[in-house]
Amino acid sequence: RDGQASMPTLIAKLVRASSDASLHFPSDEAVQFAGWDGTTQAPTGSEYVPAGSAGWEIGTQREKIAGKADGDYTKRSKDSLGLPRSETTFVFVTPRPWPQKEEWAQRKRAEGVWKDVKAYDGTDLVHWIEQYPAVGQWLATALGKRPPGVRQLDELWDEWSRATQWPLPPDLVLSDRSEDSAALLRWLRGDNSAIAFQGESSEEVAAFAYATINQLPADIAEHYFARCVVASNSDAARQLANSRTRLIIVILEPETGVAEAIAAKGHHVLAAFGENPGAQGTIRKLSRPSRDGIEAALIDSGVPEDKAKSFARDSARSLAILRRLMPGVASRLPRWAQGSISRSLLAALLAGMWDESRDADKVIMSRLSEIPYEAFVASIAPYVGEFDSPLRKVGPVWKVASPRDAWLLLAAHFTAADIDRYRAAIIDVLSAADPRYTLSPEDRWYASMRGIEPEYSAYLRHGLGETLILLALFGDRAAMVPHASQYPDTVVRRVLRGADGQRWWSLSRDFQLLAEASPEEFLSAVDDSLDNEAPPIAALFGSDESPIFGSAEHVSDLLWALESLAWAPQLLLHVSLVLARLD
Repeated sequence: RDGQASMPTLIAKLVRASSDASLHFPSDEAVQFAGWDGTTQAPTGSEYVPAGSAGWEIGTQREKIAGKADGDYTKRSKDSLGLPRSETTFVFVTPRPWPQKEEWAQRKRAEGVWKDVKAYDGTDLVHWIEQYPAVGQWLATALGKRPPGVRQLDELWDEWSRATQWPLPPDLVLSDRSEDSAALLRWLRGDNSAIAFQGESSEEVAAFAYATINQLPADIAEHYFARCVVASNSDAARQLANSRTRLIIVILEPETGVAEAIAAKGHHVLAAFGENPGAQGTIRKLSRPSRDGIEAALIDSGVPEDKAKSFARDSARSLAILRRLMPGVASRLPRWAQGSISRSLLAALLAGMWDESRDADKVIMSRLSEIPYEAFVASIAPYVGEFDSPLRKVGPVWKVASPRDAWLLLAAHFTAADIDRYRAAIIDVLSAADPRYTLSPEDRWYASMRGIEPEYSAYLRHGLGETLILLALFGDRAAMVPHASQYPDTVVRRVLRGADGQRWWSLSRDFQLLAEASPEEFLSAVDDSLDNEAPPIAALFGSDESPIFGSAEHVSDLLWALESLAWAPQLLLHVSLVLARLD
């Protein structure tokens, strides 16, 4: 009975994946009612879906398959239930092997009752499913044999959205992201290519993709969903690359070049990155939902208004934090957040991201973890590779998958000594001079080819800076650290006050992080530098010349940081005065 009930669903998914046909396939208990097992109307035909009108009958019995096919054929030839026989293809499907299927179909065609007659058996279904891995993934899941590292997009959405007391609605994920959603749809409607999006976690990007497709008309959305597969890592994605049919593959935190290589084989590939992308190139960052948008979406989904207001306020416009604020009744903490917490994992959270191909990065990680780097890596390696893993590794780059989410779960385990080590490390890293400053603007573009690089990687600098923001926003979560939220002010003051031109120039890519972590200290440092007769901050007003990429300026980084602060009403006047002095 289970096979009889699920077969129409399988055929429907295969039809949606392989054609743009309109269709009707009753399933579950509805299969017991009289009528066709399925009907399709396709403007153009495909390998298994006939063009025009088709009536489908399904037989699941193990024996006397020809007898079942004859019975269905005779029944529908007498009463086609409104389908014009001369314009309709009769299709019989069995999941069993049926070597005589073609002979049977030829005999029935010769009778001339129907436009055409087709018969598919288990072998045909296997070939059909092989063409559409997303459907095969659904079937494997239904049979309890899901392959590792691969999920359906709607399966990921179901698990992601239902991990909370009130299931998160698609409108919440799309809140204030209309331009992002439009960009994703334009990409889907175009030729095969790769595109990269960044959210607080790679799973949030995948959930955003689901919500974007889900807003389309049901038949169009189902056509896309039937081709969607989520790969948890690059190896799983590579297994999908040779599919004969064009897929929509969402890769969580792909390695460099993997998305582009798979797209070149005819697929649409969405590279989904978390807060610390650890990748270069064009990455579209999802807009953060507004507090009002979160509140409205929660109320519309059935959350009581008072709770919706509280969640929207306390989430700080973060969906990762929102999900932790409203855990489901049956939810439990991830394995890595239970029991005795690994001190090495806490050190990784403080760093946020690092490049183990850089010796200086490894020294910082040893300082944060208080053990040799090799022992540190050995202790965190088991966390990598799971869907709910707190860590990702792409090539030599390690990163925390969702820093805000991990902070909420682990910050209570930090000691004052942990944060003191972090403060010393970030001051050392951000105070390190960039040796490229000493080169002429014309020579800086090829400094890396000459082995002239900053001591610490951009990954580590960015990761430490993101942690500084977490301390500023959620320092109260580190309950064992007195005045934890004041640490960012100390760090920004130590790094920027009295900075020379090389320090300002070296920090230009970090301005937005420093400004967000400690706005007043950042603005005061800019003021202090401008008070000098020869302001050191003037070093930003030059440009580097490259014969390939053109000129690159550094003052724009300062202007972006100031613009981000200007959105806060209490800072607008101070920002305006600083901008006037820079003019």
